Amino acid sequence: MKENGYKLYRANAAFLDGRYDEAALEYQNGTRAEDPYAAVNLAYMYREGLGVPTDYGLAVSLYESAHYLDAGVAAFNLALCYMRGLGVQTDLKRALFYMEKSAAQGCIDAQLYLGLAYLLGCVYDPVHIRAIHYIPSYHVVYNRTDMLLEGTADGTLEDTRWEVLAPDPERSAYMYRQGVQGHDVDEFPQQIGDARYMLGQSLIEGVGGAPRPRAGFRHIEAAALGSGHEEARQFLCENAELAEHYGVNMERVRGLLGGRADAHTQGRMNLQAPKKKQ
Repeated sequence: MKENGYKLYRANAAFLDGRYDEAALEYQNGTRAEDPYAAVNLAYMYREGLGVPTDYGLAVSLYESAHYLDAGVAAFNLALCYMRGLGVQTDLKRALFYMEKSAAQGCIDAQLYLGLAYLLGCVYDPVHIRAIHYIPSYHVVYNRTDMLLEGTADGTLEDTRWEVLAPDPERSAYMYRQGVQGHDVDEFPQQIGDARYMLGQSLIEGVGGAPRPRAGFRHIEAAALGSGHEEARQFLCENAELAEHYGVNMERVRGLLGGRADAHTQGRMNLQAPKKKQ
């Protein structure tokens, strides 16, 4: 494994330097040595056509070979493939299965996804995420132009996405708690900010239980101050009197640098429910 780990390190270095052909060869060596991290990264290269021809089917096979991997990266990518019909036929039930598996393995992006899915009662496309890889560590690839799951011409997909799961407010709140409690804030500051903000909103509104506004406002305060979460800061400023009543330090909240959002925070979460066709 030492030799394989060294090769994985060389592959990561080659990828980050833009030497994709060399990186792909190293990841292929790692995959043959049954290193799941190499398999996930090679799958990403086939998905994106970096150093190898684009091959969604092969990417899916590689993700499937590593779907047991901790942190849920392979399972999350499989969920995306089944949602978007990349290398496989679109299957929203299968996509939900892998998203649940990813969340159980500890993937914070899967936990955030399911928190909103169970709140809304439908499968939706996480349009802000294109893929996740381990080059050299957990890394989300964003693409906000990727508007998918808009439905097939006959409306089948649009109907199905409302039938795959039922609203479950308690499970929604549970997923947001997992996002808050189960991760290192230094590694996932923005995702934890998202989880805190949504959990805070759920507690204020009484989603999945009795309203707990004090706890809710404190979670939103932590999102604003700990993660620089712009939506949290705006919410607190718009509800300043209530926030102060529940113990929020509005002086610190207002003191955030003009309320400027990080580039990765802008557009990260679509909090508007999809409209079910009548």
